[in-house]
Amino acid sequence: MPLRIRPITRLRRSLLVVLLGTLSVPPAPARKARPVLDWKTGVLWETPDACNETSPVYKETFLILADDTLYHVAFIPIRRKPNVTERREIKYDIIQGDLYLQDDDGHVFKLSIVKKEQDPAARQLLNSGKMPCQP
Repeated sequence: MPLRIRPITRLRRSLLVVLLGTLSVPPAPARKARPVLDWKTGVLWETPDACNETSPVYKETFLILADDTLYHVAFIPIRRKPNVTERREIKYDIIQGDLYLQDDDGHVFKLSIVKKEQDPAARQLLNSGKMPCQP
């Protein structure tokens, strides 16, 4: 004799399956808040950065001079590259080890700092027209 399931029991099972299915779906992640940036002025000395030999070929590299500090930074262009000009002023900010760069069009890019070094004579080299990382 076959076992018969009553319609109300079938409805309860269906509701239980639907309820468990909706509870197991994780909520959509909240959009990450953009950091508040306090823009500083620096100079984009060179792109690609001839001093940065450790970054792979697919990365864009930049050498940024800020006061007496040189920042060697790298960026993987996914959608677009920053629209910046060598030996011109740029706006940047550093938050938690990342350098945020604002290009000439106002777009903000997050770049990773590969190397940071102090060089008090860097501004004089830039003004004299010499290339960085020359012996």
